[in-house]
Amino acid sequence: MSGLTELSIAGRLATPDDPDWDEARQAWHLAADPHPAAVAYVQGADDIAAVIRYAAAHELKVLGQGTGHGAVAVGPVEDTIVIKTERMRG
Repeated sequence: MSGLTELSIAGRLATPDDPDWDEARQAWHLAADPHPAAVAYVQGADDIAAVIRYAAAHELKVLGQGTGHGAVAVGPVEDTIVIKTERMRG
């Protein structure tokens, strides 16, 4: 996979290189310990579309997450971009 620097969204893209990565990847259920490729805090439909296009081009999975609930049931998320919709307000 090439660097995630190619993925541009209006929201924030958190990666393992960020100092707050552990907070960004944390699920609501503290028993879960997800390790995705990135976390996209999207602000709208254009951000979601950009993440999906990027993931498809780089053979990554996408997981939508509104609140972080259900993280234990999802299973491993390596090679996945988690889309967090908590910042969407429209």
